[in-house]
Amino acid sequence: MKVNILLVDDKPENLTALEASLENPEYSLFKAQSGEEALKYLMDEYFAVILLDIRMPGMDGLQTAEIIRQREKTRDTPIIFITAEHTETPNIKRAYELNASDFIFKPFDRFILQTKVAVFAELFRKTAILKEQGRLLKERSDELDRALADAEKTRDRIDGIIKSVADGLIVTDAYNRVILMNRAAEDLLGVRFSDVIDRPIDFAIREETLREKVKQTLERKTTGYLFDFELPGDDPKHPKIMRARTSVIHDREGKDSGIVTTIHDVTHEREVDRMKTEFISTAAHELRTPLTSIQGFSEILLMRENLKPEEKKKFLTYINQQSVGLAAIINDLLDISRIESGRGFALNKQPCNVGEAIQEIIPYFQEHYTNHPFEVALPEKPVHLNVDKEKMGQVLKNLLSNAAKYSPEGGLIRVGGEIFEDHYRISVQDRGMGMTPEQVDKMFDKFYRVDASNTAIEGTGLGMTVVKHIVEAHGGKVWAESELGKGTVVTFTIPV
Repeated sequence: MKVNILLVDDKPENLTALEASLENPEYSLFKAQSGEEALKYLMDEYFAVILLDIRMPGMDGLQTAEIIRQREKTRDTPIIFITAEHTETPNIKRAYELNASDFIFKPFDRFILQTKVAVFAELFRKTAILKEQGRLLKERSDELDRALADAEKTRDRIDGIIKSVADGLIVTDAYNRVILMNRAAEDLLGVRFSDVIDRPIDFAIREETLREKVKQTLERKTTGYLFDFELPGDDPKHPKIMRARTSVIHDREGKDSGIVTTIHDVTHEREVDRMKTEFISTAAHELRTPLTSIQGFSEILLMRENLKPEEKKKFLTYINQQSVGLAAIINDLLDISRIESGRGFALNKQPCNVGEAIQEIIPYFQEHYTNHPFEVALPEKPVHLNVDKEKMGQVLKNLLSNAAKYSPEGGLIRVGGEIFEDHYRISVQDRGMGMTPEQVDKMFDKFYRVDASNTAIEGTGLGMTVVKHIVEAHGGKVWAESELGKGTVVTFTIPV
């Protein structure tokens, strides 16, 4: 490393002598013939040492040194004063006050000069090396701090992701010890991660199927192993059905280092699958029954020529009733198809006298359900709503049909309508079998039927789902209130 040395003397011959004495490939020598010139050099460069003559015309060496010591950049730069004066003179004392590093007395000894300068040059080099090492150390320290901060952020991010995952997650190492478990897994398995961390899975997980399958996965070294197991549910008769998936973890060298197991509650999916299967069976039955009747009575009409007019009318009426029921089932299926595909309903909204629309529907039910009295309570003043009349009729028919089917013979069915705040509220009330709170919560689910036994009342379990979507498509709401053994009230609202 080459170092800078500043030579300051007003006499050229002295500068030449100093330069000759200090000639060295490791030095860069700068020569100044005045204090002003020396200060200019000091503004641009760093120097290992300054050789400064005390006696110079104009700004002498002491005045120059005083300014050097005042500047932040040069405050600690070593100064070797060059003088012919005795050590006890005032100038020497002043030089000491200015933190003189050393003195060279004229005439100077070449060897002494070289030795003293070499000491400061080496000190400068070592200081520069230490500074560079300090800078590099600080850079490495800063890089490490940033890396640690990034690692901390990454860890927090991963921790946040793991905690927010709705599915249960368990990580075990190559020795089947639990090393990670999220809150969902804790809740599902009834354990706390803090209690089972680093413990073998045999002690940490009580569920035998899960425990054995995780161990088998590590033995088989197979990723994507799926299996189901059961956990106790809120109702002892209906356990929770859980689906687990295991994946083998590989380290950088490709060796098996553990297993990640995710656990998902599929109880609802299984219930939906069961209801779908039940629905297919029910729908087939509901379609076959009217078709069988239509086919049978139409064959009688075709084959018997001696039927009385009243018999023909009776058979045709029955065929018509079965056709209407069949059309209703098919309409429900088409509506559900639209809902499932995300298309929803294409509403044909027009101003409609809601009271008249309700009164038009009631006679059909009075005629077909003669064993039930129907009561209608509507505002005297006509109320007009902007609705799809056909769809709203479908809603009311569904509700009245359910009320009639689930009510005992002679049970009153009441239809009410009223303005409530900024909505028109319509309710259908029966005094039938009623429902439990659990049944009320599920009544708008697809395929749900209150009684799905072989002796159950006819129906596909789609009607109330269609009702809900039609009402919501109009910007309204629908809900039910029921008490087991006392009846049900289904209410829906439409914006005025």
